[in-house]
Amino acid sequence: DYADIVDTPGTAGQDAGLAFEATVRDASKHYVLSKLLMPAMRQVRESGLRYRMKLITARLGLRVDRYFAEHGKFPASLAEILDDKLATMPVDLYSGKPLIYKVFPDGFTIYPVGSDGTDNGGGMKPDQQEFYSGFEVRYPQLAPKEDAASISNPEPK
Repeated sequence: DYADIVDTPGTAGQDAGLAFEATVRDASKHYVLSKLLMPAMRQVRESGLRYRMKLITARLGLRVDRYFAEHGKFPASLAEILDDKLATMPVDLYSGKPLIYKVFPDGFTIYPVGSDGTDNGGGMKPDQQEFYSGFEVRYPQLAPKEDAASISNPEPK
């Protein structure tokens, strides 16, 4: 039964997991092994979600990189990278919400909001789920160049 719950994303998956844990906790003494394994099963589910989320964001990141290579610019939204092989946009497995996509002058980032449902800034001040599951790419050749005059003649302080 727990295997069916593992792939349920968002709060529905969390609620189903908690309900299953309550069922196991209240089960007869014949289910002692299940009771002992429940904390490990919860950790395995969370680890699996984290790694699957990382694969999803990496897959989308590679598509954004390919788009950039073909068009010389980043897509305005992740919807622009959909095609026959990826017809629908994957969602945040933790919250069931859309993934966050941000473009920088020299790159981009894709990350989930996580189980708290709050965008904690991805690369700026990420929570653990955003940090471990996010995908960020920076292109050094796109980084803003420092003004040569300001480097050779810095302003007095």
